[in-house]
Amino acid sequence: MNAIKIFKVVIPALLLAIASLSGCDKDTDTTTQTISATLIGKGVLSGAEGFTKQFSVIKTEEDWQNFKTQLNSVINVTDNFTENDIDFSAYQVIFVIDDINGSSGCSIDITDVTENADNIVVTVSNSNTGDVSNVISQPFEVVKIPVSDKQVIFEDNTQTVPFEISLPTEAVNPDSLIGKWKLFAYENLSSSTITTKPDSITASVKIEFLNFIEQGTFGDINFRGWSVANELEGEYNLTDYHIYFINLWTTTLIEPAWGLNFIDAMYDTDLVKIENDVLFLFYQQSQNVMLFHKIN
Repeated sequence: MNAIKIFKVVIPALLLAIASLSGCDKDTDTTTQTISATLIGKGVLSGAEGFTKQFSVIKTEEDWQNFKTQLNSVINVTDNFTENDIDFSAYQVIFVIDDINGSSGCSIDITDVTENADNIVVTVSNSNTGDVSNVISQPFEVVKIPVSDKQVIFEDNTQTVPFEISLPTEAVNPDSLIGKWKLFAYENLSSSTITTKPDSITASVKIEFLNFIEQGTFGDINFRGWSVANELEGEYNLTDYHIYFINLWTTTLIEPAWGLNFIDAMYDTDLVKIENDVLFLFYQQSQNVMLFHKIN
């Protein structure tokens, strides 16, 4: 009988101890803490690097190198990074890139990194929205935090910065057109909607203005163009800030929208201007514009 009595007392005690331990674990799991992010780089891109607005995590050396290559596709942005060699066994990289906008002095900022039981929340905002202008920029920030298997969730508190492009009022110097230019965006001026190159497309849309006449496929030409899948050539006429492309010839391969819009627009251009090393080709009665950066 004594053994039976002892057994009845021990079991509730064990259950109470297990419940107590389980409760402690639960309290520990729900604890949140702020993670201190180490700044690697911050600034503005030209918009021609091919980034859409994106918030992302880099966990491997291969992805890190690919990211830096794209960052440096116009100028060597990473020369100003605090570090370029990351130990991915100890850290993961977080980068945030905003939309292309027409504001000078704008920024995108990682304002908080909080670790929860099941995830890490990164809060992103604009500490500076700048002043509306024709200066094209694309803010970015890159940081590192300790490596973790937890999902990273981004809380987007950024604001849309108006992108206003004015129509040209001054004559374009013909010599300033000469050379190759790469398309990096379309904009609908009535809605201020900007379209950048989809990540799935690797080929660049380009145009080259010549300072001489040469024999093309079907006649004299002074410009060439390359869409995603096709080539085109012909002549352009420039008068003050008016530009027209004539006698166009193009191949006719199947084309994605990024390249097809370029070909269609070339048949319907009307105005042109160059500001801050950006070529603006207006089309469809100046309701839309293509934006190009000069390349070597």
